[in-house]
Amino acid sequence: MPVLVLIAVFLFVCLLIFMGIVTMWMLFKQKISDELSTHVTKIKYEIADDLSAHGTKIANELDAKNNTTITVEIKRILTDVYRKLTTEINIKITNEHSTCLSEINTELNSKLIAEITKINTRDTGYAFEMQKIFNDITTRINNIEEACCNEFGKILFNFAFIETLRNEMIQRYAIAQRFQVEFDQLSVVSQSEALN
Repeated sequence: MPVLVLIAVFLFVCLLIFMGIVTMWMLFKQKISDELSTHVTKIKYEIADDLSAHGTKIANELDAKNNTTITVEIKRILTDVYRKLTTEINIKITNEHSTCLSEINTELNSKLIAEITKINTRDTGYAFEMQKIFNDITTRINNIEEACCNEFGKILFNFAFIETLRNEMIQRYAIAQRFQVEFDQLSVVSQSEALN
């Protein structure tokens, strides 16, 4: 029974280790995703600020020359360029993000598979050791049981011998008492004859 408890405890600990590894992997993946999102947002705002500043500068220069139709056209062109650049940057960042996550996922999966293989190898070794210990304990218990049976037989023999001695002592005591009673009766008879 203790062997089964040990095996159950061992399997429970292995399950906890496995759950810990999976949790760490999920947290690591979330952290990378958060960092990439932060960088993407930062890059978007920097590009938007640069384009806006540049566009404003060009617009101000053209406004200064009172060329309003050109300013409107330039703003439109800059807005289109900004949209196209934002779209391209988003696609590029998404591709980089996916590639990075794929590489991390592959690396973590290989490490996780290697760790699971190690655990399974240890499980096999532990199971073999537990079976060996169980067989050894069973052999020892059988030897102890056999020795106890032999000792019990000796004790029974000694008990029977003691019982025989006890019965013999009771018989001798009864005989001694009978002799004592007869001796006492003879004493009483001798004393009464001596008195008469």
